[in-house]
Amino acid sequence: MLFNIKMRIYEKLIAIEQSVMKEIEKYNYRKVIENCTIAIENTLIWDFEYQAFVLAFRRCLDYLTRAICAYFKSDFHSFRRFDKFLKKLDRPIVTKPLIDLHRKYSKRFDFVLSKGNQKSVRDKISHYEYVPVGCINLT
Repeated sequence: MLFNIKMRIYEKLIAIEQSVMKEIEKYNYRKVIENCTIAIENTLIWDFEYQAFVLAFRRCLDYLTRAICAYFKSDFHSFRRFDKFLKKLDRPIVTKPLIDLHRKYSKRFDFVLSKGNQKSVRDKISHYEYVPVGCINLT
């Protein structure tokens, strides 16, 4: 279910982008701005959908970790340190493939996993600051 929510949020982001670009393309802005660039900010709806996507993405990893750890009758919950948890278990037939998968893919999730003083986008959104999706540049 959470995966479906994440995909709906992603689809909303794409739909917003397509809608904005469709409206912008109605005007001959290239002729007006010539060799300049204009940045359009204040993209609140886009920002909110992006933030929801990041938070849902992290929740998926949290739920996955807790579900697998339930198999081992553990309350462990950190996806970032999941491989270290698995290495401590004496069940290599089960844990080795999971460790290999974690090692292969976990770097792709840095945007939702903080490491030391380097805060992830997810942690910035949740605990520290407002994180906008960006801006639209017209050139």
